[in-house]
Amino acid sequence: MYKTHKWVRCPDLNRKNIEPALAKYLKDFGNQVETLVKAAGKSLPRHKTRQWTARFTHKGVPDAPNIRKPDILLGADANLTWGNTLGHGELKSSNSGDCRRTAYLQLLNGAYLIFSHQDNRRFVISFAFLGKQLQLYIFDRAGVVVTAPIDIHKRPEDFVRVFTALMIFLSDVIRGRGTVCWHVRHDNRSFVIKDTWVDESRPHAEAEILSRAKDVEGVIKVHAHTVVDINGVNGTHWLRSNLPSNFTTALKRIECRIHTRLVLHPFGDPVSTFTSRKELISVLIDVVQALQDLWQDANILHRDISMNNLLLVDPNDLLLGSSAEGGTFNPHRSNEPEPAGSRQRTLALRKGLLIDLDYALVLDDKGERGKTVAKAHRTGTLPFMATQVLKQGPSLAQHQPHHDLESLFYVLIWICVHYVSPDNAERQNFDVRDTDLRLWISGESYEAIGATKLATIEDETWWPQKVLFWFAPYFEPLKPCINEWRQLVLDPNKLTHENVLGYGVFHESPKRKPRIGPNQELDLSPPRPELGVAQVEECKVPAAAHDRRALDIPHLRLRPSKIPRPVVKSAPSK
Repeated sequence: MYKTHKWVRCPDLNRKNIEPALAKYLKDFGNQVETLVKAAGKSLPRHKTRQWTARFTHKGVPDAPNIRKPDILLGADANLTWGNTLGHGELKSSNSGDCRRTAYLQLLNGAYLIFSHQDNRRFVISFAFLGKQLQLYIFDRAGVVVTAPIDIHKRPEDFVRVFTALMIFLSDVIRGRGTVCWHVRHDNRSFVIKDTWVDESRPHAEAEILSRAKDVEGVIKVHAHTVVDINGVNGTHWLRSNLPSNFTTALKRIECRIHTRLVLHPFGDPVSTFTSRKELISVLIDVVQALQDLWQDANILHRDISMNNLLLVDPNDLLLGSSAEGGTFNPHRSNEPEPAGSRQRTLALRKGLLIDLDYALVLDDKGERGKTVAKAHRTGTLPFMATQVLKQGPSLAQHQPHHDLESLFYVLIWICVHYVSPDNAERQNFDVRDTDLRLWISGESYEAIGATKLATIEDETWWPQKVLFWFAPYFEPLKPCINEWRQLVLDPNKLTHENVLGYGVFHESPKRKPRIGPNQELDLSPPRPELGVAQVEECKVPAAAHDRRALDIPHLRLRPSKIPRPVVKSAPSK
């Protein structure tokens, strides 16, 4: 296998188009290792035989949304997809800077696809051959650890360790939370299990925040929560704790993430499933009221208002939610059909529900902020972030209540632009990148995006031309509401919960006459059908490489010519 300071029969790694030859060599290498292990009387882990393949080099993996074409994949199934891929490799003919960067970006994308298709994946091991130099990458929810280049002919022991481990390593399982949600049923009631990786440096975990907000109407309730421990490992610290001491300074800048699960209630529908303009406005009123109660009664600022963090729920489910907290819970996946009539739709307007308080700020009893800094501190989701928060740049933005109200304003604009009618009807052949609003989601920096966004809102000519112009016709009746809300956004001193809830935005006069009357639009949308919810529904949230929440939004792309900084605000603890 190894003679005269080189690996025998290993293809020339400085040549191009050797993917099939290298895949065959690694396969033969694995078979020889297996033979040697068995000859030594040792046992191997009991799992399917793993094989390297290069068959996707030119045609791409079929289940990938962007049809990625990885050089080499490792798997144990004949029908290999990103859903069962175990390892990923890329080949470059040299160790130049351009080759290293290209390989890294390709492996990063591959890790993202693996995390996206494998709910419980805790880490991804990838490698790049840069000529005869081997570089190993380990991606997890706190980021990536990269080894120094290894000359496989000069350091054969390292080559054996890496590829033997990849072939036989057994584990039952990208930077960021990597949130995955499952819809489950227990005692004929719907719950959500939220699986996420929590930044340990944050002063308050979401379960603690939700417990503090348990009496606030319109906020999701926590039923139970736990830390996920697999073979004694519950976070990302285990990998980095074994690094040499000279990495200590760098490690202090990297957050440790703990694997947690929460059982939440009630189960809701996306805000885009509104059935009428009336229901949409009603839901926004509910959310503003919930934000006000969170702030005034529980000393909590949400700080991440976005499309994904607003749900619609049946009013009866909210009542059930108040009794859900604190009980014993053993979630299970059942194949029994849902009882007939257990979740019938009604003509009543659904209520707005605020979720995802991972990034919420909790003030103390005196209203002081206290320790709010986390190593991976974030302050929102790009298209919906307040302009003042964006323009803060690298400094730590002092989030205020009016920032959440401004974010909600952008959520309404986003709905009016992206949808043509109720019931999640997205615009066809439409891409926000072809509109003036593209400048809200791409730019040289987040400061530049914030400045452009503010200019668009402020300018009396740009506002109708660059924003209102793109509204779908269905939302024309909401333009007066949005114009009034805009006036409040332009004056943060007036952008209060009371003013948004008052006559200026949702009502036409101080007598609180609704902008949409009680009978208006009731006949425009048919009654919602019976809710045909499967016993177990899986709702995947993409795990971005560094948790850039921009990936949560359809059509969103950042300018490829310059990789932007993540939406991260950090500052020394005071």
